[in-house]
Amino acid sequence: MSKASLQEQLLKAGLAKKGGKQPKQKKSAWGRVNRHDKQANTKPPAEIEAAKKAAAEKLERERQQAREASARQREGEQRRAQRAEIRQLILDHAEKRPSHGEPFHFADQGRVLSLPVDARLRRGLATRKLRL
Repeated sequence: MSKASLQEQLLKAGLAKKGGKQPKQKKSAWGRVNRHDKQANTKPPAEIEAAKKAAAEKLERERQQAREASARQREGEQRRAQRAEIRQLILDHAEKRPSHGEPFHFADQGRVLSLPVDARLRRGLATRKLRL
């Protein structure tokens, strides 16, 4: 038997390549990409343009959604402010109901109700300057 080195035996079996060990390529600080390999980090211009266009469209959609959301929020705030203003006007101009007095009869949704009023309130209700 001939004593061939392990390297020669592996070469005969086709499990190794001649020339020895290849040095590892250095990776960039970010990992996967070799700093010196310019081809590894380039994309075809069409893919780059498509990616830029998609990013721009996404950004525009997000801006549009933000504008719509802020418009809805402003509308809600305006509605709340109007309701508060109306409520304050009602409270400022509300007439005090007397606890005793002659009853004032009125119809509300098919029912006849009565409310104690004094002479001033009765005149206001009769002339429709006041409302219930």
